[in-house]
Amino acid sequence: MTKTARNRKAGRPVGRPPAEFSEDLRRKILDVAETMIERDGLEAFALRECARRAGISHGAPAHHFGDKTGLLTEFAAEAFDELGRAIERRMARAGGDSVARLRAMAAAYIEFALANRAKFQLMFRVDAIDGSAPRLAGAHEACHARIYGAMTAALTQSGRLMDRRSLSRMTLAWASIHGFATLALDGGFGSPVWPKPSARPAANRLVQELLDGVLDEMCRGLAG
Repeated sequence: MTKTARNRKAGRPVGRPPAEFSEDLRRKILDVAETMIERDGLEAFALRECARRAGISHGAPAHHFGDKTGLLTEFAAEAFDELGRAIERRMARAGGDSVARLRAMAAAYIEFALANRAKFQLMFRVDAIDGSAPRLAGAHEACHARIYGAMTAALTQSGRLMDRRSLSRMTLAWASIHGFATLALDGGFGSPVWPKPSARPAANRLVQELLDGVLDEMCRGLAG
């Protein structure tokens, strides 16, 4: 039996891979891209090398994502999706108190950054991704709706009205959370984020102590 006949017998259109194969290949490209960016940095990333390391044709990444910007944009969109889910899970465990949920949101944001360096840094590289892409714009909006939703709920619980000053406080609070995460990634607190395994508990304690201080100040500012 010829290959064409076998394809027809299986009920699959000739020349087109099954949908699950296409999705598996797309996932593989994104996973390899993450490994490359994590190890070599964004500036060294190239589609042809990504394809080579994935063991696929040079044209496969372009077929799925269009170009390098398209691939990185999808990578960033998935990162926003993942961050949003992490925030939801952490806030759900915090219960119904709005301030506790705010602290949980901030902790989830920073924990995500520390655990996903390549993803977190790329999410905000406007020079490398297409911020106008509907897929990325939607993921970005959904994630930030969770962040600002947590802060709005904390303000409401404290009895404050949603006014211009409140919006400024929320923006400052989010900047504090993001800035903390960025400084931690850059070793700005005098301790490497990814120390040797033997030193990791001490580094984790330092990060937690600093995080507690930031959140205490943030909660007082939002409630004041």
